[in-house]
Formats: sequence, C-alpha cells, structure tokens
Amino acid sequence: MPKTISAFTTMNREIYDRCGKDMIDSFIKYSKDIPLTVYVEGFVLPAEYHDKVNQVPLSQTHFNRFREMCKPYPERFGLIDDVTRIGRPASWTTQTENGQPYHFRLDAVKFSRKVFCLYHHAHETTADIVLLLDADTKALKPVSSCDLLTLFPDGNTIALLKRDHEYSEAGFYMVDLKTGGLEFIDYFAGLYLTGDVFRLLEWHDSYVLDRAIEEMRVKSVSLSGKGSVTNHPLANGPVGEWFYHEKGKYRKAKYRKARA
Repeated sequence: MPKTISAFTTMNREIYDRCGKDMIDSFIKYSKDIPLTVYVEGFVLPAEYHDKVNQVPLSQTHFNRFREMCKPYPERFGLIDDVTRIGRPASWTTQTENGQPYHFRLDAVKFSRKVFCLYHHAHETTADIVLLLDADTKALKPVSSCDLLTLFPDGNTIALLKRDHEYSEAGFYMVDLKTGGLEFIDYFAGLYLTGDVFRLLEWHDSYVLDRAIEEMRVKSVSLSGKGSVTNHPLANGPVGEWFYHEKGKYRKAKYRKARA
C-alpha cells in the first residue's frame, strides 16, 4: 500500500493576501489526494475554505513560548547592527527591515514558525509522510502522492532541496514519520525550544535543518536534481514540474519598500 502524505503551510493575514490565497487555491485544485493544513497567525481563513483545508491557529504550537523566551534578545529576531559583536563574520550582508538593520541568518523567531508547525503537524497527523510548503509556493499542474513518492525512495528519513554551495532550501521538504522522522522532528524542534540553536553559527530553519540532519545522522535524499547548483533548486529541479516558488519576487519587493 502506498505511503500517505499530509501537507501543511503557515501564514498571517499579510502573507495570505499577498500569496497565500493563491497557494491554497492551487493546492486544492491540483493536489486532490494530499490533505492540506494551514497554520494561521492572527486571522481566520474565509468561510469558503473551512471544508477544504484543516485550519489550526499558530498559537496551538510552541511558537509563542519560544518568542517570549527570545524577547530580551533583539539579535534573535535578526535585529543587530554589527554582527561581529556576537562573533559573526563582518562579510554578512546587512539588510533593512522596518528601518532597522536586519540579518535573516539570525532571525530565529521568524523562521521557528515553520519548525513548530512541523512539530505540531507531525504529532497530529495520521499520514506516513509530512510535506512542508512555504506559503509562496504554487502548484502548477495535477500532482499526487504517488508523483512525490517517486522522489522519496524508501529508507530515507527526509527528502529536501539540497544546494551544493550553501545550506538547503527549507521551503519544501518531506519527512517520513515511519522511518525515524518523528524522532528527527522532535530533535529539530528541540534545538529551538531548549535554546541549543543559539550555539550554532546561523539560526534560521534552513541552516538548522542541515545541522539537525548531520547531528541525528538520518538518511536524506535530495529533491534538487541538477538544480542543486543554483540558488533556486525547486524551480530548476524535478519538483519544478509541479510547483513554483515565488519567494524571490516578494522578498525583493519587501526590501525595496523597507529601504524607501
């Protein structure tokens, strides 16, 4: 019997208006046999979705607890003007967010949302495999569990978008809960909840995901194909047959607005 897959994403109202609605609509249209859970922060999805997706408030995860733990430390929100003060390379690019110097590599709070949603979903679902998709991901054509399973051979714990030149892309990956995945997710989320994440060089989920794979020594498979040599392995690899990740367009627009 083929393994089952359950997908999830997370968004607030701003992200829903900007790209999340398109993500949900495309997933419902093209992924008929993969149920979708949407973790919502500070709003409720319109009534039209209430019988089409599973909706869970972000507050039901450990996110609020972690954010409170980080409040005394602005750098854990990525807000720091000189990263060398905490032993980070001066070569790191400083961005601007809401008029303040910002480093996404240190924004543990922002990127922990996905990690805690992963943990919650893994412990709630009855599916064999959990699939994380960023809210700016769109389905392009019909895609089934069987299609995705062709990219995830038995015996692997995680299938992710690896890159040859830097950390993996954490906007789309699958974890097999029946092949050590639940224990792996517990460890991954535990790095944030215990504060152990702050012993690492970078604190965003992509970097921490790779470190967790190394430390747990779980078996992984790349979803990137030839796209592993690019900055956008989803669009340039086999997953791009079914999905498109719009992150670059929205990120650039955000920082243009912040600098204005």
